[in-house]
Amino acid sequence: MPVLTHHTFGLDLNAIAVPLYWQQMPAGEPVNNPYPVTSWLGAAGMPLIGILYFLIAWWLIPAMAKWISWSTTTLLAPDTRSDLSKRVTALTASRAAALDAHSAELKRIERDLHDGAQNRLVAVVMMLGMAERSLQNNPDQALPQLHRAQDAATEALSELRTLVHDIYPPILDELGLEGAISALAGRSAVPCVLEIDELRRAPAAVEAAAYFVVAEALTNVAKHSGARRVTVTARTETSDDSSGETMLIDVIDDGHGGANERPGGGVAGIRRRVEAFEGTAVLESPEGGPTTMRVELPCGF
Repeated sequence: MPVLTHHTFGLDLNAIAVPLYWQQMPAGEPVNNPYPVTSWLGAAGMPLIGILYFLIAWWLIPAMAKWISWSTTTLLAPDTRSDLSKRVTALTASRAAALDAHSAELKRIERDLHDGAQNRLVAVVMMLGMAERSLQNNPDQALPQLHRAQDAATEALSELRTLVHDIYPPILDELGLEGAISALAGRSAVPCVLEIDELRRAPAAVEAAAYFVVAEALTNVAKHSGARRVTVTARTETSDDSSGETMLIDVIDDGHGGANERPGGGVAGIRRRVEAFEGTAVLESPEGGPTTMRVELPCGF
């Protein structure tokens, strides 16, 4: 049944009841609902008007309510252009973050090559040159020099393998993200508890980002937190709005807290890597702990 306002319903009842009481009104004060009643003829027409008002209100009030609801929803609902503008803004920000992450990664690779493997390979060349001269002048010294050159070449090869591992860990292909994170937890300097629940496979780039997030977070815990225990949780959730799956990673330690994000630091590196995938990274570290790093990585980009 349509809902009528108390005011409308009261006016209708008053109009229907006018013939019963209009003569009781003081002289000179006719009933005005909706016109002055001064005779039986006017009083007899008042109930008809009340019933007509009632029928109009019966239909009009719900219709007006529906129209107001529709117009309000239409005016307040975001239009397609607004959604598109927000999407373009988000893509622009993620593209900038991806470029920053790519640039930082290239600089890191160049620095590692220059300061590590390249210097060791130069040393190998010098040692081989010294060994060559020793073979001509003092053959007894050539063998130790060749051994040192071999050791330097082995160290350079190890550093190159580490560098390749940092670009894309082979363990991700071998064991998947769950196995790779388990390996990180096993090597953690701080005792680590790993909780993985329904962690589904994701694109290779997302899994690599998740791996480096956990690795960097555990490194930060070992270096700065003073923690005695750290917990890593990872799971995949499906969004209710059909926007795809999201990987959730939490790294929680019981250290002294007070961690903050500084330019060029580990937390900034995590945020830069995550934002390249339109993800989010939130650090909560009150004084006295605990410290929580929560990362959300969309998997359906």
